Amino acid sequence: MVIAAQNVDSAFVYGAFSFGADDVIDISRNDSHVARVIDMALSGGRSAYTEYLVGEVDAQGDVTSLRIDYSDETDRRIVPMIVGGYTDREIADILHFSHQAVRNRISRLLMRSGIRNRTQLASAFLVGRLEGDDQP
Repeated sequence: MVIAAQNVDSAFVYGAFSFGADDVIDISRNDSHVARVIDMALSGGRSAYTEYLVGEVDAQGDVTSLRIDYSDETDRRIVPMIVGGYTDREIADILHFSHQAVRNRISRLLMRSGIRNRTQLASAFLVGRLEGDDQP
């Protein structure tokens, strides 16, 4: 299913995909753009993925400048487990904490470090390792 609408924004595109749309065409754009997007949709391509879901993502900044602000040795143990793909519950089991305590520690670690999410945290950790920082 392809949805055609005017003045499409990323929130509209997310909503359309959550209801099962295959693509979204913004018909308020110029005719050549609409024709190109219709051709892409008919050939099975997805324009909305690239133009709205990827194109409007905030620039994440330079991950090489991010530094992790550990509060203690527990934080230093948690971050490599996040990088390794452990869930909060798995980390909690290993550290003998409640899973909510682990979530709270990770949230505070992100706020202290000015890091937006776990992916940036993992990137900052790996960049730090490559640069030889004193991170575990």
